[in-house]
Amino acid sequence: MWCQGSLEEVPAADRRSAALAVWERDPDEALLAAAARRREPGSPVLLRATVHRVIYHTYDAAGMIEGSDFALARPHPGTVPAEEIIERVNDRYRDELTRAVQRLPHAPRGAAWLWELDPHGATVWIGAPEGTGTSLVRVPWNRPAEGACQLERALFDFLTGDGPGQDGRPAPERHHRCRRGRAPGG
Repeated sequence: MWCQGSLEEVPAADRRSAALAVWERDPDEALLAAAARRREPGSPVLLRATVHRVIYHTYDAAGMIEGSDFALARPHPGTVPAEEIIERVNDRYRDELTRAVQRLPHAPRGAAWLWELDPHGATVWIGAPEGTGTSLVRVPWNRPAEGACQLERALFDFLTGDGPGQDGRPAPERHHRCRRGRAPGG
């Protein structure tokens, strides 16, 4: 995704609330310095982006969105869980992901990172050995995941070699019920 737009410093009166909004997603000590009403020379600056145009290109679509339409758009409800799963897999299960991709026929060899995850499948970024190139490989699920639990299960099945839904039944019917978002023991 490419954005065309402009940046401006967040006004002093709005800095604290803007910094807290960012902090909720990505806690960073530099935000505290950027939130100060009186900035010290050389301290971080909190900027606000105004998007004029967004150009996107995914595995199956490409296009342009005007900034006003982009500002009104809301993420799909599965976006936050998908981003959490991507972060966890890339942080803890990269070796398993690389082995899973290597089981795919015709997939290039190399280190793998989970790039995109949605109800229809996963996109994996593969860095070829010795810097000889990169590839994106799409791994489709046999049926759309209807929620975060099915999405997580489909990816887990791919990582373990069980295959997402290869037996024709939805993942929750084959495995224990998902407890995502529930308290332990609940």
